[in-house]
Amino acid sequence: MMELEPEKERWRQIAREWYAKGLAATPGAGKLHHHLGLLSRDKEGGEEELRGVYHFVKSLITVHPFTTSRESIQQFWSIPAQKRRQAPDARLAELFISLHCMLFTNIQLDDFKGVLSRLEEKLLIEGESVEEREWIMMAVVNLGALLEYGKPTAVLGRVSGIGGRDPVPGGPPSVSPNMGNGAAAKVKLMAKRSNGEDRKMDVDDEDGDEASEHQPTPSMHSSSTSSSELPMALTYALQLTFSMLTIALRKPTHRTSPFARDSLNPYIVIILTFLSTILKDRSTLATLERSIPWEALIVFFNQFPRRLLRNELQKERSENALLLTSGCQPLPEDWCLRGLGWGGKKVYERGFWGKDVPSGEEKNVEVEVLDRSDANEEMMDGIIEDENQTTSNAQVDPTKQTMVERWVRVTRSALKIGKIVRGLTYIPPMDGEDRGEWRIEGALADKVTRWKEDSRREREEEERRLRGTKWADGDEMDVDDEDVGMDGMSEDSEDDEEGTDEVKALKARREYLQSLLQSSPNPWSPQRSRPRGSRKPTATRQALRVVAGYTILIVDTNILLSSLPMFSRLVESQQFTIIVPLPVIMELDGLAANTSPLGEAASSAASYITSHVRTHSLSLKIQTSRGNFLPNLNVRTEFVDFSSEEASWERNMDDLILRAAIWQKDHWVDRSAFFKLDANRDIPGAAKVVLLSFDRMLRVKSRSREVDAADERDLAAILALGT
Repeated sequence: MMELEPEKERWRQIAREWYAKGLAATPGAGKLHHHLGLLSRDKEGGEEELRGVYHFVKSLITVHPFTTSRESIQQFWSIPAQKRRQAPDARLAELFISLHCMLFTNIQLDDFKGVLSRLEEKLLIEGESVEEREWIMMAVVNLGALLEYGKPTAVLGRVSGIGGRDPVPGGPPSVSPNMGNGAAAKVKLMAKRSNGEDRKMDVDDEDGDEASEHQPTPSMHSSSTSSSELPMALTYALQLTFSMLTIALRKPTHRTSPFARDSLNPYIVIILTFLSTILKDRSTLATLERSIPWEALIVFFNQFPRRLLRNELQKERSENALLLTSGCQPLPEDWCLRGLGWGGKKVYERGFWGKDVPSGEEKNVEVEVLDRSDANEEMMDGIIEDENQTTSNAQVDPTKQTMVERWVRVTRSALKIGKIVRGLTYIPPMDGEDRGEWRIEGALADKVTRWKEDSRREREEEERRLRGTKWADGDEMDVDDEDVGMDGMSEDSEDDEEGTDEVKALKARREYLQSLLQSSPNPWSPQRSRPRGSRKPTATRQALRVVAGYTILIVDTNILLSSLPMFSRLVESQQFTIIVPLPVIMELDGLAANTSPLGEAASSAASYITSHVRTHSLSLKIQTSRGNFLPNLNVRTEFVDFSSEEASWERNMDDLILRAAIWQKDHWVDRSAFFKLDANRDIPGAAKVVLLSFDRMLRVKSRSREVDAADERDLAAILALGT
């Protein structure tokens, strides 16, 4: 029996189809995007959050914006929703929306860089699995952030084309977004007559671009804004947009599964189309040039197909009026850019949108693009077609055609950017069959070098601020409460006789670990700094109060090497959230390569974690140092560079482990409900996050950063909870 879809969902789909037909007739109507955003926002389960944000943002930056979207989008920015999106297990789209919440509301901007770092890491890990429609939506939403979500005072407002704004000072008056089509046409006609020439609105103003490019006026120079003077939200929007572009350029082609075909990332196509259009305005170029990843672009430009680049270069030299889309079919991403004022006839030639639509039929492909799932297309691979289908489809492969036309688009965009930006140069080959070379030369090369140095200094200053001057180079704080033994391991305390059986057993495990380290042919000895100063008498530290479900445990490598049986019982008890930082996995994998007892212990620990991270995902978590949870160990490394000369308190693997603990402290959440434990238990004074390690220096560092660290007695008590 066929299952009927819920009535609410059926009517939602019917409404979406009607709004799509409306957009086919009036693609610049922001009000229609607003209603589509409402349909996605109200969908249960939050499955279409990104799509809802996309429609709301687009409704604010179209030729005829609908300002009510500013209020409607607020529901996405609720505090509970933001907390959910910043959780360690947040999906990539959730982190992306969280960043735009900060940019839109100017709230929580202090956390922007940390969340952006997590998003970048997610893209590096999961970029292959991101669907094309998600890349397209994220690109359009990022463009909305660059245009400051349609604010009248936006720095890039002059090139946005929002509401028919005039890009050239002294041009025709702006067309109100609230005017009807007839009134707008009258205003436009009057503006043409008053200027005495056939001028166009911003979306069609090619003459204005030429004037802007070759004859900058004094007002244009005064309007250019340096990066230090930009609004903070715009500065962060530039970082978000171009950091995602840099990651996309590292692997420009992608496939979402082994069965899918290679495809050029549409994010690259959209951003380059945008840049090649708006950089003609010199003040816009002055605003954006520092944020654009020129070196990454050069690497990508030098990957262009040789024959395609030669043909497009000849066309660019011979045809001054050649548009980005001349002679091409609409790409999927073009339908999602339709209606945005900065494009119009400066990008899309006359009749462009009717090329693949039957005559007389009004059709908006944008909704179809957003509905299209890569998974559905992959299911068609391998299906045997009948002879008639094969004959008709053999002429044109849509996927291959899209790939070719995307390469054409980015090649034309690169050539146009090269004409605009001095110093971005293409050197043709001496022999027609050889490959030419893109280079950064002259003033642009000097600027890039200076910007890199400025960025390095800014990162150093940020690192010093984060360190809070607690750990100056070679001047760690005096360690007064504990001694440091060989390799940083704890030495026997003076009160061994008074220790419990659990403490004595734990010290035996520690001694076993020390024997493994000494017997290893390549002793494992992480970089550690000896404390300075004499030992001073200190008060006895109170034992930590650890509560099941409430306290989060961070595990160091030495615990897994020496006490794997106790660790496994703790995991299988399903009473604690136990975090294994990814740097610990990296250390275990490195040690497992040794043919020694230490290598065998590391291999056993790594195998246990790999086999239980999915079956015991409630309690066992793998976390990167930036705060992302990994669902499995398909990715076992993260990029670290301890040889960098930049100032950073992360100078060894222990510091990365500590960074994971600090992240948990800063983003702690009571997970008692996940373990079905009573939330009303007696928890006053209980520790929220506890680092488990035999390394006393690491424990001292941890406590200096206000993260609880368990000593031998605490460790014995905690590990005994799993029995």
